[in-house]
Amino acid sequence: MAKILIVEDDPGFAHLLALAVRKAGHEVAMAMDPPTGLVQMRRFKPAVVVLDIKMPAGGGEKFLDSVRAIPDMSFIPVIVVTGDDSAETKAIAAKYGVAKFFLKPVANEKLVAAIKELTPG
Repeated sequence: MAKILIVEDDPGFAHLLALAVRKAGHEVAMAMDPPTGLVQMRRFKPAVVVLDIKMPAGGGEKFLDSVRAIPDMSFIPVIVVTGDDSAETKAIAAKYGVAKFFLKPVANEKLVAAIKELTPG
């Protein structure tokens, strides 16, 4: 199956997401903050990133900005999972071309289906 990177600052929620994604047969790496997420992007080379776009100090947006600036990673699909459905947050997601946008808590089935849709094979 695919490699999935979860970038989420809430450890409990990150582990719940990881459990659901692993149960679906995917390999998972996690990062609790954007800088660690960027390191994991380079090491792990995920097929899809699951991102909380609303992390402290604009971290999710900064993460997307950094990833989109790296030529060999700019194409990797991002699924946003956030507790903020404001127009501003949706505009940020649209600006960076995120593949899917879900509100917390996202149903495991929806997340897994989105990953399946975005991964080859």
